[in-house]
Amino acid sequence: MSFRFPLVALIACLAASASLPAAETAWQNLLEQADLDRAVGTWSRKEGMLQTAASPGARVPLQVQPAREYDYRVTFTRTSGVHSIALMFVVNGHPTVCDIDAWGQHLAGIQRVSGRTLRERATPPQRVTLKNGEKSTVLIEVRRDEVRVLLDGKAIDTVRGDGTALSIVDEWRLPTETLGIGSWDSAATFHAVEYRPVGEPAVAATPVRPATTPPSGTPSSTPAGRDRPSPASPARPAPAQAGGDKPRVLIVIANQDFFYREYADPRRELEQAGFQVEVAAARQGACRPHPNSGQGNDGGTVQADHALADVKPERYAAILFAGGWGASQYQYAFRGRYRNGGYNGSPELRNRANELINAFVKEDKYVAGLCHGVSVLAWSRVNGKSLLDGRAVCAATLPSPDGQHPGASGVPASRWHAETNGARLHPGNSVGNPNTSTDDIAVDGKVVTGQDDQSARELGRTLATLLRAR
Repeated sequence: MSFRFPLVALIACLAASASLPAAETAWQNLLEQADLDRAVGTWSRKEGMLQTAASPGARVPLQVQPAREYDYRVTFTRTSGVHSIALMFVVNGHPTVCDIDAWGQHLAGIQRVSGRTLRERATPPQRVTLKNGEKSTVLIEVRRDEVRVLLDGKAIDTVRGDGTALSIVDEWRLPTETLGIGSWDSAATFHAVEYRPVGEPAVAATPVRPATTPPSGTPSSTPAGRDRPSPASPARPAPAQAGGDKPRVLIVIANQDFFYREYADPRRELEQAGFQVEVAAARQGACRPHPNSGQGNDGGTVQADHALADVKPERYAAILFAGGWGASQYQYAFRGRYRNGGYNGSPELRNRANELINAFVKEDKYVAGLCHGVSVLAWSRVNGKSLLDGRAVCAATLPSPDGQHPGASGVPASRWHAETNGARLHPGNSVGNPNTSTDDIAVDGKVVTGQDDQSARELGRTLATLLRAR
């Protein structure tokens, strides 16, 4: 009996301690774990913070593979631009992204959910307008049965489920299934990037697949059994041969701000299939691509063989308008204005682009558009209406250039140009594999369209197959 009381007291103390809440796991600072060697865009460290210059799809992976349940907190300031800040994260092995102030419509939340972007989700997302120069904090709470997003302490999105419905748009994909931060064509400072596991420790990041070069401007997602898209620094396609009897295809790009992969991948596929490729632009000579659009270390400058005014359509079996925002200058019937004056084009240039499209249609030849190049076909006028009116079309879910878009709310996605001109649009990533846009190609009569740069290789193959069958 002399030791009964101490034993009872010990049991009571143990029971009491078991009922106390577990100590909260400390936040881990991830800024030092940013993998700048795999960053897209221009990133730098300054006074313990990370800064990025304005660039489409600028992003950097963080070297921590998160636990099954965790909190992810990022404090940032957008310093210039009007587009989104992005937080990439993983839920039960499924990469996804939270965008703040996205799509030129101030949308905020998680994309994709059940294959739908913020623009396409059944429940309208929150609208958030970031103010340049003002600091904001996003907290993402990942739990086994739901994900919740808070902006400055206010809940802006909740997705219930185990994460299997979540996926990531290709524009924000990272080389590893890990956390990441990014900004779209906007300069930003990231003051703090923090992570804490809930119930289990973090583990070191493991690559999704080996990466020997930094990812390109929009890295690819390749379904099993298919060839991978071209690497970030593709070999320059062989120049078109002079003379000879090979059928010719004309690729039209912009002298400034074409998307390199949307030129290089189709060209490579067409040349491998035995076609001769020539390049035209507003002016003969140097054409410079968007940064981080798939070019190599040499900068990716392409020499246009012809000025558009000098093109003889009878020499070619098909014409392809590659994308990049510079393609906007070829939009014949567009009545808006772009903030970048170089994207507006002269009346003579727009007229010439429309004349060429009409000439190819009249001769029953293939006319193709890729990514923002589809907008050129949308604003063409053939017998008084758009070439895309009533046709099945794949078009880009990425934003158009900043500017005035009559009839649109804010800065629309590039696909708005086709939609407003009567096209029957396939939803993004809806052709073939729903987890990627590599196979999103639409063929309607002699009109061929591709969703984005990830579709570039397949568009080249499709066009080659169609031309061989003639």
